[in-house]
Amino acid sequence: MRSGLFLFLLPCAFLVAVASFLSGCSQPSPRGGRSETMISPQPPPFLNGPVAVLLTNAHGFSAHVAMQTELGPSPEITSGQLLGRGDFLLFLPSYPEKWQKSLRAAGLSFLWNVGEGHGFVLSEALQAWAPMSSGYLATNVIVAATNPVPEKVDGRLCGAETETVVSSEGNAATFEVFRPLRTQGLPGGLPLRISAAPGAAPLLVSMTEVRLEVPAADLFQVPSGFTKYESAEAMLGELAIRQANLKHKEHQPTETEESSPMIHPKGTQ
Repeated sequence: MRSGLFLFLLPCAFLVAVASFLSGCSQPSPRGGRSETMISPQPPPFLNGPVAVLLTNAHGFSAHVAMQTELGPSPEITSGQLLGRGDFLLFLPSYPEKWQKSLRAAGLSFLWNVGEGHGFVLSEALQAWAPMSSGYLATNVIVAATNPVPEKVDGRLCGAETETVVSSEGNAATFEVFRPLRTQGLPGGLPLRISAAPGAAPLLVSMTEVRLEVPAADLFQVPSGFTKYESAEAMLGELAIRQANLKHKEHQPTETEESSPMIHPKGTQ
């Protein structure tokens, strides 16, 4: 398809793919399936909600993070590299195979200031960024020990606690949190597993390949020279249209192809 309709549909599909993967959901269409409206990509819940507060105990770390928000044999999983430095988190997503090419080309990452409830989405491909805000601010974390018997998580003995994060609006979210014992070589209180309390919406966040090293401060700043867009929709809409235009040009016949005479097999002219 090489019409103007192609240039419209590809950006929509691109943005839906980004939003669906990062937020773990998509808007249903009236006919069923996924909608083709432009959706703002949202940071995953472990970046801009109460779970993020539980990830700011360590001075600095890097890890592979995986989040599961559905139960069953084929759950939706969001994963990637997560770096932390104090109240700041940086998430570099990895993508399912079906979206890998277009999303890898976008070079997306998310910076988040947990203490202030806002952050940025960045595109390496576009050399651009856009502000984002969740409005979520935590005021208190209530901790209660629940399981005195240590349990192994990612090969390390962990103690389980019930932790309730209270927001500035008075809302409470309760989780079962597994933190390594200090004898396991990961001091600092960084959790290796966080799961929603019974009765809440399914949520499981797992941390592996953890390294307790403070990442460089400049990783948590918008790179110099990046262009600011007013919204994530505007930035990714521009990126998707550029990708569509590039793909459209790649499918255009070259001047040589257009001018080359057609050669017929002998006896068929």
